[in-house]
Amino acid sequence: MMWRFIILLLWLCICSFEGNAFASEIAVMRQLFPIAETYQNKGRFLEALSFYRDIVLNAGDAQVPAALYKNIGDIYYEFLESYDQALFCYRKQLDKFPQDSHTPEIRHRIARILYIQGDRDKAFEYYQALLSSYPDYCKKNSIAEEMDKVKKGDAVFLGRDLIADQAFSQQIRVLLKDDADTVALSAKDGLEFSTAAQGSLSKSAAGESISFRAEKAGMYINNYGPVQEPVVIKAKGHECIEIDKKPYRGMLQVYLQDGKLMLVNHVPLEDYLYGVVSKEVPASWPDAALKAQAIAARTYALYTMVKRNKEHYDLFSTVASQVYGGKDSEKDSSRTAVDETKSLVLSYNNSLTYTLYHSNSGGKTASADEIWGWQAPYLACKQDDFSIDMKGFQWECSLAGNDLLENFKQFGVPLPAIKNIFPLERGPSGRIQKLGIETGGQTVYLSGNSFRLMTGPGKIKSSQCMVTGKEQKFSFEGRGFGHGAGMSQWGACQMARKGHSFEQILQYYYPGTKIVKVDYQGY
Repeated sequence: MMWRFIILLLWLCICSFEGNAFASEIAVMRQLFPIAETYQNKGRFLEALSFYRDIVLNAGDAQVPAALYKNIGDIYYEFLESYDQALFCYRKQLDKFPQDSHTPEIRHRIARILYIQGDRDKAFEYYQALLSSYPDYCKKNSIAEEMDKVKKGDAVFLGRDLIADQAFSQQIRVLLKDDADTVALSAKDGLEFSTAAQGSLSKSAAGESISFRAEKAGMYINNYGPVQEPVVIKAKGHECIEIDKKPYRGMLQVYLQDGKLMLVNHVPLEDYLYGVVSKEVPASWPDAALKAQAIAARTYALYTMVKRNKEHYDLFSTVASQVYGGKDSEKDSSRTAVDETKSLVLSYNNSLTYTLYHSNSGGKTASADEIWGWQAPYLACKQDDFSIDMKGFQWECSLAGNDLLENFKQFGVPLPAIKNIFPLERGPSGRIQKLGIETGGQTVYLSGNSFRLMTGPGKIKSSQCMVTGKEQKFSFEGRGFGHGAGMSQWGACQMARKGHSFEQILQYYYPGTKIVKVDYQGY
């Protein structure tokens, strides 16, 4: 009888271990999903893709959240225009969750994608199935009318709205702050405050500092208020607006969001670039490198502006998009680079490219597919000898286990312990695609890119790294700085120093693209 008891005990232990491991997977999945959705809702789509992919790494294909593949499909469809990948995700969503509340919306999107891709017959089949199976959805979204217009060849919905030969807005909207309680505003000749509904609200004298603050009842302009709707702030005489004594070109729009002030700078695109180029790269770099940076930054800004035209802002003023420092950060050389490349952007198949860039590739750039699972031919993995031995090429970092635990906790993924960290899969560039974190009986899986985001990208500078150590201390030794996709800024600098033109630099880092001139609305 004793041997039966021993077998039973061993079986219970195994079940307990497997149950704990499964529970750990579910816990990590539940923690990562709202984080990914938050990034997606804020417009940080590539970070969202990283975290959605981590969910699959931890849960496998069987236990994913009901909206996972829909959310991934939405990013591919709406932001990246990667229609084949969007179709794959939407069809997977329908296959796994056929009764989900999002089903009619997904079928609608599949119909539109098929039409965009030229498969009209299949698109009409989906439209007809929608009309037959989901009458309430069709009535609410005017599907019958849309189908009739599609049959006539009318442009009902955009699709491929990144086409380069169109007139783009001259204004871009940059998020400066989204959590301020109070800001001090001023301008050389004074400020004018207004709202769409009420018109002019207030004016300030030349040089007068105005306290703009958020309170429970609304926003206050000194003692004027409360104001609930967005406030437009313009400087008299087209001067700069000073926000906490830092000058910005253009105008300002302030929103009240969750009891905090959200400040959005509306500024002409070319003026915006003056404040970007000199913050992204040193103004002392060769002209060719500065011009390559200006074109990459302009293309990135236009791409994002097109895709976020229904939101309050297009870009962040930080490394979450492009670093923007306002008027104070401008340098003569960066202004010249912007002016001499005015309206020039990169296109691929006549569409704007998503011109990602980073500090140093570590000797090999990464493909977008390797980092985010996005198939973009112009963001390819390639050898990059120009980045070797430049700033950020090699780095080392040591982190205590407790510090890592605190980083994960602050990010929203608390772990019970960190016993070991070990790379499991690497991509063609050598960057980590799957990383295991042993927490004591269970293992949590992350992509190398997500691990960087959670621990601090200034610490773990690249996912092209080696990991040693256990429990108390972990050492990282790597190459490169940044995600690794697209242009290496230090590589571009070295190319320029060796006599390469800005055209050659851009063609090297974004293969297959063309430099084209875009039109702005009103020109």
